[in-house]
Order: sequence, then structure tokens, then C-alpha cells
Amino acid sequence: MVPCFSVGLLLGLLGDGTSELPYQGGTFVLASLVMLWLRWHARHAFHSAMQAKKVRLPQTGHLEALIASDCPRAWLVQLHLELRGLRCGE
Repeated sequence: MVPCFSVGLLLGLLGDGTSELPYQGGTFVLASLVMLWLRWHARHAFHSAMQAKKVRLPQTGHLEALIASDCPRAWLVQLHLELRGLRCGE
């Protein structure tokens, strides 16, 4: 949202009596695209980490997924797991 509103303010487009619906729609579309891009990258980071055996998924009696400390994209792996409803530990 910040880039959309910043560009609008810099160009003098906000507050000049124009309809705000296109700006709100553009902000929503941009935020949705960023969300989908992050989810896609998180899923691919998770699959790469699983192939490299950097992630251990919970078994019975263990409630947290474990991510190796040397996992190169651990924050994306954690994002993927938490979006799936799993808690993560190190």
C-alpha cells in the first residue's frame, strides 16, 4: 500500500477531487499480487528444504515442525508452515 499511496501523493493524484476507487482497487490488487508471490516462493522454499532434509514435520506427540538453523530460506519455510497451521521451532 505504501508504494501506491506514495506515488499518488508525489504525482498529486490524491485529494484533487478524483474518484478514489481506482486507487483503492489498485492498492488491493498490488497487495494481492505480493501475497500470492510470497506464498508461491514460500511453498517452493519449503519443498527445497524438504528435499535437502532441513525440515522435520511433527510426528505424534510432537507439536512443532523443526527447521534446521542452516536452512538458507528458513523464514519462507516458516511462513509456509504457519500458513498451513503448524507451529515452528529451531
